[in-house]
Amino acid sequence: MEHTNNTIRNLILAWRNLWRNPGRTAALIAAIAIGLWAGVMTVGLVNGMYEQRIDYVIRSDLGHLQIHHPDFLAERDLELGLPEVGKVKHYLEGADGVEGFSERTYADGMFRSARNSSGVRIHGIVPETETKVTNLGEMVVAGVMPDPAAPVRNPMLLGQVLAEEHGVDLGHRVVLTFEDLSGEILSASFTVTGFYKSRSKDMDKMNLYVLSEDLRRLLGREDLAHEVVVRLEDPVTTNSFTGVMQAQFPDLSVQSWDQLSPEIKMMIDYGGVSLVLIMVIIMLALSFGILNTMLMSLFERKREFGMLISIGMSRSRVFWMMMSESVVLTLVGSAIGMGLAFLAISYYSVHGLSLAAFAEGLAKIGWDSLVFPFVTIGDFATISVIVIGMTLLSSLYPALKAFRIHPLEASKDL
Repeated sequence: MEHTNNTIRNLILAWRNLWRNPGRTAALIAAIAIGLWAGVMTVGLVNGMYEQRIDYVIRSDLGHLQIHHPDFLAERDLELGLPEVGKVKHYLEGADGVEGFSERTYADGMFRSARNSSGVRIHGIVPETETKVTNLGEMVVAGVMPDPAAPVRNPMLLGQVLAEEHGVDLGHRVVLTFEDLSGEILSASFTVTGFYKSRSKDMDKMNLYVLSEDLRRLLGREDLAHEVVVRLEDPVTTNSFTGVMQAQFPDLSVQSWDQLSPEIKMMIDYGGVSLVLIMVIIMLALSFGILNTMLMSLFERKREFGMLISIGMSRSRVFWMMMSESVVLTLVGSAIGMGLAFLAISYYSVHGLSLAAFAEGLAKIGWDSLVFPFVTIGDFATISVIVIGMTLLSSLYPALKAFRIHPLEASKDL
């Protein structure tokens, strides 16, 4: 109890000593608060961008996991369809935790209109199941998705960017040229029934969607499926469910979204390290301010410390007095900065932070211009450790100088 009371008294004394020079103390507290606010907001912003990127990749195309022929992704050979697609679908229908799944058929070819030609990837989909695993239906900005009941032959969903480049409108007929399973080059006429728009203009130029049954018929095999994409009820179970599926179908390739898109996984992993470095750099800059403030305080009070030591105060007490002032200074600035950051993130996590000034550049790489930042408890813990560590290091040198003060030399200097 006595030790606790002494600690409280020391902190109160440290707080009073800091305000001997109110201008300098207030300026440093403001600098610490602004620096921490900026650091925490940066962490929250990057977290939000990464989270939205992962969600976008999963909801727009990859799902939580995909199943292929072991060599399909490497070779993109049309003949490398799933040999057990019926068994896979039957297993997924009875599996717990599966929100939905859909099969896809692919072909690469040329999109030809009256104006131009473009290389495209043709996605053969089953609309009823595709909308359960991706948000393709939500991306439709005009017309409708391909529908087996549509009164037109070979309906197609086209990227709005590609349609504008080719001068294509709803109801227009275009020609797709691609190779069938026998190696023959064929051309087929499709009717544009809808336009979609995603976050990535490059993807909109490359990908178009037709009915899987139409594409299979043209390729020459009615049961051809190159891919089964799966969406889970709980994303946390992705890795475990992927392992279960791989064990159930050892002759197939079962991969989670981060295995299918390793660049995003690597970006997130390195991003965590980068955020720590950002906070270290911010606190390093603030540490010089703390160091300068404490050295100035020591210079101004050198005679006072010498007198205290000469009348019996222990050097360790002087040492901890300086350390306490640094800690109190940082804690106050950090509390203000963390509080401001918490309020800002709480607001923007609901309403979103607009990056409209960079919208065009972000759209080219598939990033959203409206970000919902967030900070985890782990982030706050990491930031707190960095703040405490850098504060102790920056205040160590002034405290040691105070510890080594000789009373007689101190009285001569001033």
